[in-house]
Formats: sequence, structure tokens, C-alpha cells
Amino acid sequence: MKKIKEEALVQRGGGNKEIVVLKKVRPEACGHCHAKAVCGVKKEFEFHAVNNTGEKVSEGERVWIELPDISLSKLSFLVYGFPVIVLVATLLLAIEVFSFSELSSLLMAAVFFFLSFLVLRLYDKRVVSKKKEYRPKVLRKI
Repeated sequence: MKKIKEEALVQRGGGNKEIVVLKKVRPEACGHCHAKAVCGVKKEFEFHAVNNTGEKVSEGERVWIELPDISLSKLSFLVYGFPVIVLVATLLLAIEVFSFSELSSLLMAAVFFFLSFLVLRLYDKRVVSKKKEYRPKVLRKI
């Protein structure tokens, strides 16, 4: 599979630091239609990257980065499938096993559904975002 390479601008953490904050500017990103307030497409955004090139990068310099190779099917299952499985399992357990009323089962399932998103967020903040293999890598200065 071909790795994706992009250009980015060093924002913070330059010098010899291993983790740098980069800014990606996408002038081609839309923002002129009426749905721009809710679509989520941004013209520029900041992210962390690993600089293990040995080169000193300074604020304002442009660098080439390589985006991590992440399986979209695994990521989609984690984000969408896991909470839905929690929702359905909670409903079935509450109604069939514990014989709760439908309304209380639905409320309980909604609470567990929301908690599953919080668990995923906590997992992302504590485990995934700390691993360097999931971060973009600085290839070289431009």
C-alpha cells in the first residue's frame, strides 16, 4: 500500500524536539456553501508529528510528512460497531435476562451507549495518542 505524503508547516516545538506541532493548510477545502457550519471540513488544523529525522526544524519551516497507515475498517468498527454492539447487548440483557421494563431498558442502553463513547475517547487519549506509530512522521525539510 502506498504511503501518503503531505506538506505541513511547523507551528511549535521546533528545534531538536522529537514531537512537533504541525499545521496543515488546505486552501482547496470548501467553506463557501451554506452547510459549512456543520460539515466539519477545516481549511487549516494542527496536529502532532514525530520528528526522528535528526534534522533541526524551526517554527515557520515547511516539512514533508508521512501519514500513518491505519486500517479504516478496524477504525470504523471501533468507532461505530463497538457502541452499537454495547447498545444492542444492553437492551437484550435488560429486557430478556433482567426483565426490566422497555422504558428503563432503553434508558439504560442509552446510558451505556454514551459511556461506550467515553471509554473510546479515554482509550484514544491514554493509549492510542501516546503511540508514536499512529502519529505522522516528519520525513524531511523542504
